[in-house]
Amino acid sequence: DRLAVRLVGYQDYIAGFIDNVVPAAAADDYSAALGAPPGTLVIPGHAAFTRKDTNSENIWGARAAVTWKPTDQLRIDLSYAAQGVTLNAEPGVQQAVGPYAVQRALDLYSRGFAKEDMKIGQVVVTYDWSAVTLTSASSYTQMKRSSASDFGFLAAAAGLGDQLWPFLDRSTAGTFTQEFRLQSRSEGPLQWLAGAFYTNSFNDLGQVIPDESCPTCIPEVLLGQSFAINTSVGGGPDQVSEKQRQQSVFGEVNYSFTPRWTLGVGGRYLKDSLASFGTAAEGFLASPTGFVAAAPTVGGSSSIFNPSGYLRFKATDDMTYYVQAARGFRSGNSNQALSYDPNGPCAASAKILGLGPLTDPDTLWTYELGLKSVLWE
Repeated sequence: DRLAVRLVGYQDYIAGFIDNVVPAAAADDYSAALGAPPGTLVIPGHAAFTRKDTNSENIWGARAAVTWKPTDQLRIDLSYAAQGVTLNAEPGVQQAVGPYAVQRALDLYSRGFAKEDMKIGQVVVTYDWSAVTLTSASSYTQMKRSSASDFGFLAAAAGLGDQLWPFLDRSTAGTFTQEFRLQSRSEGPLQWLAGAFYTNSFNDLGQVIPDESCPTCIPEVLLGQSFAINTSVGGGPDQVSEKQRQQSVFGEVNYSFTPRWTLGVGGRYLKDSLASFGTAAEGFLASPTGFVAAAPTVGGSSSIFNPSGYLRFKATDDMTYYVQAARGFRSGNSNQALSYDPNGPCAASAKILGLGPLTDPDTLWTYELGLKSVLWE
């Protein structure tokens, strides 16, 4: 009667339906496009090949939940969930090739994919006294995403041949939250709630365009680099690009003047802090010199008080009218350096718009008039 456990696991496989049909291709000497001697810049050829049903999908997941009541007053709930989803090909088709087909020569060296892994953990502890209930809720969420797509179309559009460039994009985001709540549980006309909230989140990003198969192609010849761009300079495979922290205290009190009329007011005071970290980049797609220094770190904080209130009228045991108003808050966000750089290509627009490193947070008032009722028992 004190302990309960639930375990869930699942796995799924979804068959693919897109074929990668690639005809044979001769070596491509595009040296003349950059004024180089013949044979300097050569993309290797390949034989024809076909890969069937490339876009299959693998899904797995697991959940665990534990509830423990060591005493009648104390309850502890723990839960954990994890899921992984992998699409074993680059999503989408090429209509010029066929309704269910692509031509992706890059698969010889780097197969496309899209992957997403998520983890969620939570602990909720509740303790009841005769007059109040104390609740602590803690949670952590992590999301990892990665993908590999064909970026050769950019080079082809620039007349640089069919480069074998996969675009490897990855990110990791995590959020920790903690809330404490103290709430009345008496039967009297006065009810109240008070609490504190904290959240801390981060985002890591990394992007690389390696040159998979061609030792005489652009990156190696121009700069001696094995990639067209790499944004993970000096920070390992991922770099923290943004951090956010929010702290708040909140409360609400309501009083029933009669069994029919109840008035409630509340409010939340919060402080929101944001920091954005610049990322350096290497590779000739970053700049002609092969390197771009990181943009300066920017950050800022704001604070605000958001009030709320409502009036409730219980006309009958089955019908309640209410009117309420509340102000909400939405955090600001960081902008890409290119968009606000006073020396960049968007400088004039940024000046007109007043665009800077950070976009300010905003608020919104909402008003609601409502009816809640129970009909036909």
